[in-house]
Amino acid sequence: MKLKYLRNKKAQGGFELGYKWPFYIIVGFFLAGLLFFLWWQISQYISMAVAAPGELYLIAYTQRFINSPNCFAYQDETGRAYPGILDWDKFTNESLRRCFFTRDEWDVGFQLTLQNLDEKKVIETENYYQFREKRVEYVLIRKDEQLFKGNLSIGLQ
Repeated sequence: MKLKYLRNKKAQGGFELGYKWPFYIIVGFFLAGLLFFLWWQISQYISMAVAAPGELYLIAYTQRFINSPNCFAYQDETGRAYPGILDWDKFTNESLRRCFFTRDEWDVGFQLTLQNLDEKKVIETENYYQFREKRVEYVLIRKDEQLFKGNLSIGLQ
């Protein structure tokens, strides 16, 4: 008669958690996999949304080679640069190294060909193997105090 009051009812329900731990482990692995999948999908989307085509890079580098006084654009004695006019004497591998620094062999590589009617100069970066895309720009070439029509061919690796 007094025995029924001696039972601890709180202790009877305490073992239910012991049957649920496999469920929590499975749910934890499922949620971790779901979060990893969502992270992977979002990173793939961001890389596709931000990626620019190679032609865009080639256009930007072409403008740099033609218009920058640090590259091949002609500069007069006062330091004024003339965009679109390339200096024949400045078109060397050393100028290319100063203009475009490559850190390792996986960086972008270039082959530049400056050609007028009777002469042609070819320079390239150390890590250049073969071109993937090519662009030709018509420029003026300053050589021996004279201007000549010519073209600059740029191969992007």
